[in-house]
Amino acid sequence: MNYRPLGSTGLSVSEISFGTWAIGGSWGQVNDAESPRGLARAMEAGVNFFDTADVYGSGHSEELLAQATKGKEDRIYIATKFCRAGDIHDPANYTEAAIRSYCEASLSRSAAGTHRPVSDSLPADRHLKRRRGI
Repeated sequence: MNYRPLGSTGLSVSEISFGTWAIGGSWGQVNDAESPRGLARAMEAGVNFFDTADVYGSGHSEELLAQATKGKEDRIYIATKFCRAGDIHDPANYTEAAIRSYCEASLSRSAAGTHRPVSDSLPADRHLKRRRGI
């Protein structure tokens, strides 16, 4: 597997990521026994970067990632999109309080150790740094 720097974050992520939309379960049949095997195989191949969202199975993909990456938090990176569960056209969906709520919900579903704030420019990252005492 080849790895590249993720912008100026200092993180080195695999050139190939694993998108978890299909294992979330909202858009077609999924197999919760097979999904962890697919995640494990990707990690065995060197994938360390996973993409998910709060709307992928109403957070189910985040839960599956938490199970599959347990014990590997120090070498796995998860990009979680949020604010999609609300009305994407409503500015109230993007307030710091709303973002904090989405961030906390994602953390509660997923492996919190894999969430690394990468900037000070996003309210979610500032909140996560405060929460962790960083």
